[in-house]
Amino acid sequence: MRLTTIVAALTLSVVVATKICAIEPEDLIGKWSGEYRSSSRSGSYTVYWIVTEVSGERVAGVFYWGGFASYHNREISFVGQLKGNVFSAESVSQFDGPPARWTFRIDESGQKMTGTFQAHRPTDVTLTKKK
Repeated sequence: MRLTTIVAALTLSVVVATKICAIEPEDLIGKWSGEYRSSSRSGSYTVYWIVTEVSGERVAGVFYWGGFASYHNREISFVGQLKGNVFSAESVSQFDGPPARWTFRIDESGQKMTGTFQAHRPTDVTLTKKK
């Protein structure tokens, strides 16, 4: 009896903890913005992702990466994925630039994501949901 109670309590705590940390896919839809500091030039630059569609694990929208290179300062379409609380994409084509990729972890509130964006070099980024 005591062992059954302990097993039931542990099972319930795992289910509750999993639900608290999981984001509903449609909560990703909207604008996520932040900024980064260039490692090669002084100054801060704006970045944002606008997620327009989530279907299963598929995530689509546009991202904008401010900066000084020819492929910066424009919206680029992307298709990525959402697995649990991880939003990522690989080999997103950029106009006249290297492929971009990123991995962000969405926090428990569903209002902030933190991770790494990479085109030429990895850059740590924190994005906050705006809409």
